[in-house]
Amino acid sequence: MMNFHPLDSGLARKSNLARKGIAYALQAPRTLDRLMSPSLRFAQQPPVIVNSIPKSGTHLMMQMARALPRTRYFGSFLAQSPSTSLRLRKQGEIDFHIDRIVPGEVIGAHLHYSDATHAALSRINALNIFIYRDPRDVVVSSLFYLRDAVSWNAISKAIRGMGSDEERLIAIINGVEAAGFPGLAERLAPYTGWKSADGVFAVSFEEARTNPQAVASRLADAYQARSPQTLDPDQRDRVMNAVSGGKSHTFRQGKVGNWVEHFTPPVQAAFDAQAGRLLEELGYV
Repeated sequence: MMNFHPLDSGLARKSNLARKGIAYALQAPRTLDRLMSPSLRFAQQPPVIVNSIPKSGTHLMMQMARALPRTRYFGSFLAQSPSTSLRLRKQGEIDFHIDRIVPGEVIGAHLHYSDATHAALSRINALNIFIYRDPRDVVVSSLFYLRDAVSWNAISKAIRGMGSDEERLIAIINGVEAAGFPGLAERLAPYTGWKSADGVFAVSFEEARTNPQAVASRLADAYQARSPQTLDPDQRDRVMNAVSGGKSHTFRQGKVGNWVEHFTPPVQAAFDAQAGRLLEELGYV
């Protein structure tokens, strides 16, 4: 059983403001640790990067990753395009944030693939996890997130102001130009390079959701391969039993194949025209 963490409290799960405040307070010890950490510590305590396509099950893999031995969690999250500003970060900014990661840190991320980012994570011996999902289910999950869970950015305001879920789904697929929200293919395609990149632990949301213990066992193997420490049976059991739904402030239901209940013919047509090729790139055809 993992020790209690303030970011797992009921308040943090219910209030995004409280969550951000707690994570901000944790940055002081994180910064001090980074300043005092020699580079050799990364070989002994690999950081764990849980990188995902947005709405693809980040919290699921975060639970497994945080159960790995000698890991630490400060609530940091590294996004290529933060949801508050929607501004696309340049490579220099991504490199700056990667340089601030501390040994053993578990950090969530939505990072586009680039050779430079891949190399930067390799330099700190990071276990680089990439979780992806059927893009059709990403669309449906995005609908509920933007319609019901957030209200602070231009995208959610635009989506909430539409007259029907069919209209909202088509907008999520085609994009909302007035809100600076690109179409689905433009949003998701920059992530797909991680799926086949060397040394990346790539896993589908569907497998992690339906067979979490098998995924957790492989994850423990991947972590052990980067660390001089051998995981004992109790440590492996903690990783394999770490998953429980509802611990994330963004978690809703996490259904597999839920898109079939929501894709009307106009929505399907919009998806096929805008993003059908993503199914092949991610292995869903």
